[in-house]
Amino acid sequence: MNDNDLKKLAIAINIGIFALILGIFSILNIFSMNSKSFSDDENRELAKIPEFTVKTLTDGTYFKNIDIYISDNFIARDDLIVLSRKIDRFKSFDMIYKKEDSVNIIINHTNGSEVNEALNPFDDDYLAVFNEVKIDETENDTINEVTDNIINETESNEVIDEVPEIAEVDVLPTDEPKTDEFVENIVSVLEEPDDTEPDFLSDGYVIYKNMVFSLPNFSQKHAQAYADTVNLYKQRLPNVTVSVLVCPTLVEMIDNTQIKGAYKSQNSVIKYLYSFLDSSINAVNCRDNLYTHRDEYIYFRSDHHWTGRGAYYAYQDFAVSRGFEPTPIENMEEVLIRDIYHGSMYSMTKDDRVKAFSDEIWAYMPTKKHTYYAIDKNDKRDVLDNMIQKTWRSYVCFSGGDYAFARAEVPENPQEFNIIVIKDSFGNAFAPYLTENFNNVIMIDPRYYKGESIGVLVEKYNISDIIFMNNAFNANVGSWVRNMNRIFP
Repeated sequence: MNDNDLKKLAIAINIGIFALILGIFSILNIFSMNSKSFSDDENRELAKIPEFTVKTLTDGTYFKNIDIYISDNFIARDDLIVLSRKIDRFKSFDMIYKKEDSVNIIINHTNGSEVNEALNPFDDDYLAVFNEVKIDETENDTINEVTDNIINETESNEVIDEVPEIAEVDVLPTDEPKTDEFVENIVSVLEEPDDTEPDFLSDGYVIYKNMVFSLPNFSQKHAQAYADTVNLYKQRLPNVTVSVLVCPTLVEMIDNTQIKGAYKSQNSVIKYLYSFLDSSINAVNCRDNLYTHRDEYIYFRSDHHWTGRGAYYAYQDFAVSRGFEPTPIENMEEVLIRDIYHGSMYSMTKDDRVKAFSDEIWAYMPTKKHTYYAIDKNDKRDVLDNMIQKTWRSYVCFSGGDYAFARAEVPENPQEFNIIVIKDSFGNAFAPYLTENFNNVIMIDPRYYKGESIGVLVEKYNISDIIFMNNAFNANVGSWVRNMNRIFP
């Protein structure tokens, strides 16, 4: 047998081995399909086999959804995800925040290029938007963000308006509010015993007692750009009441000296952002109310969101700021959605200790009947009878998750009060309470929304209010500001 014959034999053997492995996996996948419908690690429903129609075949969505279905139901998928995360851990930089440290990030936004901006762990489905806006991070912005699983998706050919010019401000408000801003003698269940040591993980997460969370980021440039973009909304929509509600995350509620020394207080960051808002903007302070109630179950321990009760206190502050009477939470039906819930933090950290942390999901049902229309980022449309779905057993029970566009219509409320909520996933638990006061509650997720401009929606639905509802992480992320500009009126 000559060399050519040996080469041909080697090629044939390689092809045979590959075909055998492919065949084995294909057979195993056939038997493993539909073995589970929900991913506890990712807190989402797994894709179901798509329905075959002539329309889905001709427009290409059938085979696209087949790919998603196979990806979601691949054999040993969860184990492979764990392995991938552990490999990424070995590649990650030490991003533990220290006050003297800083990270310079340069973002290149030419179409089709890669983006070096780190994944925001509080952005459920981070979308890196490529556009013509350039934000040159020449200042020392400190960012504590996880660097894996960035989803690089290009948008349509829309061009985002220029991010506003930003004045340089070197002085940040003091870290701690004055004592008269707090209710005295509140005892926190998170009070730090001397023998409790937080565990600072190498990728910016902290394990503390029976909870896990991420240390916050702060960018002066992005915080100012966020405020200036809100101001431009007000300038273009002078007859609309524009509100901003930036909410803190779990870390702000924890009274631990080591943890507090590892990040810039979110209270200070929110005040800093609010200081750039025009006086005509309704800046809602929900932080103090949440801090007052910090001994209640207002944040999940194993998930990065607040609970339904935490979101209620933010609604309470917003309603009062707008002159509405907030419906007492005691008047709402309290529903246990899930008694053992493992949130997003295990999926983010893949730390075995976090796997043991669990939560309960409680929802407080709106008191007024409404119809809920929703469109997801793939243009799938749903019509639901309530913004809270009792049978959806994860955080997506609130508003159905991150729809690109959604509208709740509440016939019994006055027709002159209609609101647009430009929000991240924290807004999903917040928005259902707005059905207590508004005739139309429209939710826009700027990461995915590709419909009519905000200005058109204002005219179409006789909008009286717009509220920007974000957690403190997203209010400090450049991609969020760019998306706010993309849907500009």
